[in-house]
Amino acid sequence: MKKFIIIPGIVIILLIITWLIIDSHRIKTRQSAEIKREFAMDSAFAKDDLADLPLLYYKSPQSQTDYFIIMISGDGGWRDFIDTLSASLAKKGIPVVGFNTIPYFSDTKSPAQIARDLERVIKNFSHAWKKQKVILGGYSFGAEILPFVYNKMDTAFQRNVEKVMMIAPSNLADFKVSPVYYYNPAYSKPVLPELNKVPPDKVLVFCDKYKHSICKVLPDKVPYEVVRVKYGHMFSKKYDQMSDVVANRLGVK
Repeated sequence: MKKFIIIPGIVIILLIITWLIIDSHRIKTRQSAEIKREFAMDSAFAKDDLADLPLLYYKSPQSQTDYFIIMISGDGGWRDFIDTLSASLAKKGIPVVGFNTIPYFSDTKSPAQIARDLERVIKNFSHAWKKQKVILGGYSFGAEILPFVYNKMDTAFQRNVEKVMMIAPSNLADFKVSPVYYYNPAYSKPVLPELNKVPPDKVLVFCDKYKHSICKVLPDKVPYEVVRVKYGHMFSKKYDQMSDVVANRLGVK
């Protein structure tokens, strides 16, 4: 009987590994094919082409904002919601650099290491897009790590951060994508103490109705902006509606 249980489990694991490899190749191919071609003549990219980072970008030719967004995906990688949100924001006038958690977090990264890599992205795209301000955004896993990362950034880069935008975070942050780490207090770090170190005027939190939502542990009154949405963690697949909620809070239509 055990053999019949073990064999399907091995097959599932192999399928997941295959999917991760394909997904990683898709992201890297898109990054090298588009970002390198687009910014080949930019002096910042000539010094550091960011080719080691799993990036995507959503340009906005009609952009009128003085900032762009770096959006970090959840632990499932660059999936439907984060893709829809980023495309929607770009269409509304805010260019987005997507930062895929897979394969970047296939091994453990420290907040300081993530901060250095995001500083590289900020430096290059600020130069290329002529925008001095940036919003650090993230969904789920990507949202939970943001306070830790912001607090490890160089003060010069912190000054350029307009908002730390956390979409559907829990109160536990992991720094490696792994089922073993998933909401495991033995590995995870509580988010709220780190969030309280971020200047409150920079913080924007979108809370879902998920049982692990950080809103379950937030005090009744907090010094930063909290938006409570009526959807669950996957937003009931109402991605366009949730994208509008985010855009409205950022003041774009």
